[in-house]
Amino acid sequence: MTTEVRKSEYGYFELIEKPTPDVLKAYYAEKYYQDAGGSYEASYSDAEKSYFKNKIAQKLLAASRFISLPTDRPPRFLDVGAGEGWALAYFQDLHWECVGIDYSSFGCASQNPAVLERLVAGDIYDSLRDLLAAGQRFDLILLDNVLEHVPDPAGLLVELKDLLELQGALIVEVPNDFSVLQEHLLAKGTYRQSILGCVA
Repeated sequence: MTTEVRKSEYGYFELIEKPTPDVLKAYYAEKYYQDAGGSYEASYSDAEKSYFKNKIAQKLLAASRFISLPTDRPPRFLDVGAGEGWALAYFQDLHWECVGIDYSSFGCASQNPAVLERLVAGDIYDSLRDLLAAGQRFDLILLDNVLEHVPDPAGLLVELKDLLELQGALIVEVPNDFSVLQEHLLAKGTYRQSILGCVA
């Protein structure tokens, strides 16, 4: 598999040759959150945990301008790519009804085991279709550093639209890849990126 990229019709860079669903499934089952390093660790300091909580609080504050929360039921939260479960734990503490989906339960099990009962582990697209078939809708949906990992980002957003309450909000955060510096290095042929680090 090559790491060559092209600009998509939507203006973001994507791999020309994307990993197959089987390759992605194996990666997430065998390696995802199981090797410490990068942006996740085996354990975190209290300061790091506080940072995670504050970042989630900032996202909720930003989204609150667009959300009309229900008064007749608890608000509902969907975390697509729940990872280590920090957002699930945060919204659970606020007494929201929470659902998280992720390819693996390993991250949640190691960092926030109390949210495991709210986590659906498996193929994200299958899990989303199951939620939709069950008539589930959410007031807030979070994709925190997930969109760049899926083979069809636009398709994922379309599927999420059908899970969102009319007065709900979708929060999407992606890395700032291909900045001016990265584009310069790419043009020179000196920029290398992990194949699975950025699928989109």
